[in-house]
Amino acid sequence: MDTEAVQALNKFGADSGLQNFISEYAWICTIAFLLLLFKSQLDTAVAGLQVFMGSGLNEDDVVVVDGRPGRVARVGISRTVFYLYTYKGGKISGGTKLAVPNTQLSSMKIEKPLAKLETEDFWTHGDGPNGHK
Repeated sequence: MDTEAVQALNKFGADSGLQNFISEYAWICTIAFLLLLFKSQLDTAVAGLQVFMGSGLNEDDVVVVDGRPGRVARVGISRTVFYLYTYKGGKISGGTKLAVPNTQLSSMKIEKPLAKLETEDFWTHGDGPNGHK
């Protein structure tokens, strides 16, 4: 009786197409598993590409990071490195190196100061911007 049950089960498995289904779509399951396994690395890589393509941060840019003056030392695929300076008495007295994962750049306050503009070059004291009083 046991041999009849085993034969019936084997015949059901072959007739149901389950074996064909698994063999045909196993590669999709494998790729999905690998994507889930390396999700954090993929997020970091995508954030790195976004920094390269559209953030406006370039190496040697002068920046203000969370209120501290500094410059961009390196922009990489996974992280960006800043040199932040400490001023005392108008002179640089020290500093720190800050390496930030690119996934965290969007949550930081990073400013790029503009070149010093003299307002007299654009309007007189009696007028406001665009010639209005």
